[in-house]
Amino acid sequence: MDNHLQVAFATDDGYVEMTGIAMYSLFDNNREFNIITVYILDNCISEDYKNQLKEIANHFGRQIEFLDCSAIGEWLGNEVMEMFQSENTYVPVTSYARLFLPDLLDESIDKILYLDADSIVLGSYADLWNKNINEYAVLGVLDNVNREARIRVGLSENFGYINAGVLLMNLAYLRKMNFGTCVKNFIKKYQGRVFHHDQGVINGVLNDKIGILPLQYNMLSFLFEQNSVEKIKKMYDIPKFYSEQEYRLAKENPVFIHFTEGYLQRPWVKNSKHPLKAKWMEYRSKTIWKSEKLQKDKRSIKLKLLAWMNLNLPIKLTKILIAFFKMSRYE
Repeated sequence: MDNHLQVAFATDDGYVEMTGIAMYSLFDNNREFNIITVYILDNCISEDYKNQLKEIANHFGRQIEFLDCSAIGEWLGNEVMEMFQSENTYVPVTSYARLFLPDLLDESIDKILYLDADSIVLGSYADLWNKNINEYAVLGVLDNVNREARIRVGLSENFGYINAGVLLMNLAYLRKMNFGTCVKNFIKKYQGRVFHHDQGVINGVLNDKIGILPLQYNMLSFLFEQNSVEKIKKMYDIPKFYSEQEYRLAKENPVFIHFTEGYLQRPWVKNSKHPLKAKWMEYRSKTIWKSEKLQKDKRSIKLKLLAWMNLNLPIKLTKILIAFFKMSRYE
């Protein structure tokens, strides 16, 4: 058994609070590991914020290292940075940093567990960390993207598309295939405008080299919007997904709760309807951010209406109304 868990988060000053809370929950629920090292993909984090994250690691007797990603704009190239400057995107450029982990980490490290910071960990990673991943470049959990999203990154419409918020990365495999060069070539092919940003890059570049993880390792917000796999598949037009039994097991025994953008709203936003908001608040109460005010709900009236319809009306009626009013959750 490998008793040294190695985890990476990507953050900047705007997301340090979420990163710290996620780290706290990770350490709290993985005490069986002799060593845990957290690598922070650091996009210009201030020294004060770095010290806050160090204090959490020290509290649990764990290790933390900061990997300088301030040159990420240069790594990605002009086309991507021009896209960020010209388009109103909700995805921070820091999100792309995970693509460079094979190059940033020492070659002696042959695997890493990447976790998005808008999350909490509620279970152990012992089984996952000791899984044989030799035949895959990365492993992840299936997402709810539709056929169009798959096609837009060069995949077949029925391909199993993963969410990049949790990635068990086989660094040795990625280095052997020269992943960094593949990423840059793929981004150039799409002139810097890859659908779903870095997540689209991962799926588009790696496709058949991707393994699928059990659902409990990345419980995305949309999984709590409906109460069955059949309803989820109907709502999002998902051609390939988990079984009802796998879905029920994941909801009963989640390892990772991923508070993605969605109709429930994230727990740090006022009026969040997420069923595990209280659990996130519980972990926040153990940190220096326990007295921070919750953020205001900045969604437009249109998006609030869309959320209400999705959570309260029959799926068929909701989809008819969405099509009629041409509504989108991303507007």
